[in-house]
Amino acid sequence: MEELNKKLAEWAGFEYIPDWQYDMNMPSHWRRGKDWFLRADFTHSLDACFQWLVPKAYPQRISFDYTKAEIECEIKCFMKSFLGKDVTEAPALCKAIEKLIGENNDP
Repeated sequence: MEELNKKLAEWAGFEYIPDWQYDMNMPSHWRRGKDWFLRADFTHSLDACFQWLVPKAYPQRISFDYTKAEIECEIKCFMKSFLGKDVTEAPALCKAIEKLIGENNDP
């Protein structure tokens, strides 16, 4: 999940700042403008997903299906649907957004 968090943070416009780059007393962190996090953790926070990822994805619809063993999240965007599955909402949404990113970055 750490690799997925990194991919989503970079897509959302965050930059990774190593601790040695500016100040040895400041730990490594992710920064976007004045906002910063010690770690990008979208897969554990639905709030962070809706604050940073969903506005950039600009979906027409997001829906969650709780009727199966895994939660399914469907994002409808650009007349296409992207499906992510996991045991909780945040990683399911992250996986759906990852598919959207892949679709839009393919040549």
